[in-house]
Amino acid sequence: MSQSANFGVRRLATTSLVYPAESAIPEWSPGAGLYLAVAGIKVCAGSYDAAPGWGDAHWPLFTLDLSDGSFAGLGLPPAREPTLESIQTIRAGTCAVGFLTFNVPIGKAPVAVEFNEGHRYRWLTR
Repeated sequence: MSQSANFGVRRLATTSLVYPAESAIPEWSPGAGLYLAVAGIKVCAGSYDAAPGWGDAHWPLFTLDLSDGSFAGLGLPPAREPTLESIQTIRAGTCAVGFLTFNVPIGKAPVAVEFNEGHRYRWLTR
């Protein structure tokens, strides 16, 4: 899980993938036939502060590729904090880690975390 991406920040990489994961809200579950997977995403700034501007424009471009060739989209509410979208500014020469939560159908296993913004970046889970 170490491929880098460059789209306004110096480095983007996965740091972890946990599945099945527990919800941060004990009374909430992902729904019948689903489990949660949580990916840690590390974002690093170069020589200048970076403002990745995740918001609605970027973080939905992450998917979780599954063993049958399909993919899982992001799930809400987040299972782990801080969320990737909450990272607004990264100081020059530093990194921040945020988490993404995915709803995965039972019986399917994650094989890669993917970011696609005109160019496809994949981080294999094994």
